[in-house]
Amino acid sequence: MTTADRRQVRRICADQPLGDPRLRLLTTAEAADAVGVSPACIRQWRRRGHLRPVAEYRLSGALLYREVDVLRAERDRREARSSRSKGPESGAAGGTKERPILE
Repeated sequence: MTTADRRQVRRICADQPLGDPRLRLLTTAEAADAVGVSPACIRQWRRRGHLRPVAEYRLSGALLYREVDVLRAERDRREARSSRSKGPESGAAGGTKERPILE
């Protein structure tokens, strides 16, 4: 590859967006920043099986996640939380038990 070819590749790469989220790897802290949660939340998603690391830094032991996986996990958690809050409505038809009247 000639110097002119390298310059052309650099120019093309400079015009491209930051990269494909399917390929971009994030640390726990970066993943938390990307979706607006705390790093502890990312670790909790990992423990609960909602998110799986795809690699690990050898020296530091930091876990790496695909950005697209982090975004999917956040979306799934948000949807699950909103469906839980739409539970049965209060009232007799909503499934609440009536208490017996003690005399």
